[in-house]
Amino acid sequence: MEFEVYHSVRGNFSGEENVKSNQYEKVAVVEADSLDDVYAMTQNISHSWTKNKGVKIPLKEICRSTSIGDIIRNLNENQSYIVKMVGFKKIENIF
Repeated sequence: MEFEVYHSVRGNFSGEENVKSNQYEKVAVVEADSLDDVYAMTQNISHSWTKNKGVKIPLKEICRSTSIGDIIRNLNENQSYIVKMVGFKKIENIF
């Protein structure tokens, strides 16, 4: 499946769900099997995640790890999810 990854511009580390598109920037398009896989693939562990297999279109060479309050959009289902402290929550599409 194909996913878009959006990072909060100012940080939404509380996971606030009432968000607007201008609070986010698209950072990548990722090919993965699940939201959990996208989250794992977009973590800076031993190198920049933008170099990971499955990251089809990194929009920045260096990027912070995906975290609470960021959004992952499943393009196959046209559904957006906000990253929560544990797991993900469906939200209204804002992109």
